[in-house]
Amino acid sequence: MLITKISVISIICVLIIILLRKENREYAIILSLVSGIFIFYMILPELNNVFVELQSISQNFNTKYITILLKIIGIAYICEFASQICMDAGENNLAAKIELSGKILIMSCSIPILNDLLDLILNII
Repeated sequence: MLITKISVISIICVLIIILLRKENREYAIILSLVSGIFIFYMILPELNNVFVELQSISQNFNTKYITILLKIIGIAYICEFASQICMDAGENNLAAKIELSGKILIMSCSIPILNDLLDLILNII
């Protein structure tokens, strides 16, 4: 299973990072970044499957909503990934700013859905 491989690789990387942090903090940060990118590379085929399924779903629904949903999911994942990298580097303040920026961007992207929902409610009333 893929999650088993990812878990084993992650545990091994964490152990090496812990050892490296004592000797050379910069190498520990680099290994953390590289291992995160490698794990992301491992899940790319699964991400492709998600996009294929979303395309089949979008044939039944308004493409506008699927596009917005994909943007929101992308923003959430990118911000989480960047935030975790900053936290690993000990930059918790920067990580918090990235998370706040992501929340604001998600709110901004969801405004068209909110407008359509409010229009629908007003038309029913």
